[in-house]
Amino acid sequence: MIRVYTQQEISDDMVLKKEQSHYITRVMRLGVGDRLRLFNEVDGDWVVEVTRAKPLVQAKVIEQVEGVPSCKPLHLFFAPVKQDGTNFIIQKATELGVTDFHPIITERSNTRRVNIERLQKNAVEAAEQCERLDVPKVHELRNIGAVDFTGKDIYVCLERRDANPIGQIRFSEKPVGFLVGPEGGLSDADVECLEKLCDFQAISLGSLILRAETACLMALAVRRAYES
Repeated sequence: MIRVYTQQEISDDMVLKKEQSHYITRVMRLGVGDRLRLFNEVDGDWVVEVTRAKPLVQAKVIEQVEGVPSCKPLHLFFAPVKQDGTNFIIQKATELGVTDFHPIITERSNTRRVNIERLQKNAVEAAEQCERLDVPKVHELRNIGAVDFTGKDIYVCLERRDANPIGQIRFSEKPVGFLVGPEGGLSDADVECLEKLCDFQAISLGSLILRAETACLMALAVRRAYES
């Protein structure tokens, strides 16, 4: 059964907006009498039945599905890589519970432009697939010196510096933010900038040199395992 995120209130005889109606009828080829799941952070996850397919989908509520709770605040600050790699980060990090994506520009960044709208759509699609009720927010691209780190415990992946192994970290109850640099890592200037902006812990992900995408997911996976 397909699962679709909606920002509309989920209620009897609701009429879906044009984009979602097109997806349900043209892409997934559902019609009158077919069922799907609609969800959002406020109303939860519901099985609905299509009662009208044109011009817009109208649906009636059948039953609520017991879903997983919304994720705890988890921020990922990352330097975007090439398009496929950035898409991969968004998709897999959504599955690992990230609530906020913060693309940043560092001294060694190779990619300095991103399509926020496209990345947000990728996050929605990943949330639809992994059964979570909430959808992460993709924030605007910012230079590392303009990022707001307040209110979070920040952990910076610094492989070639004096850093604690991530397996030894004991996380507090505060929101967590991981920062992963670009290919080639963070420069001395980046680290100096961070030292002026926030108190952070430098962490190591092991002796092997990881791709930026892999580093993001490894840090998040350890955090996810810690919560379990």
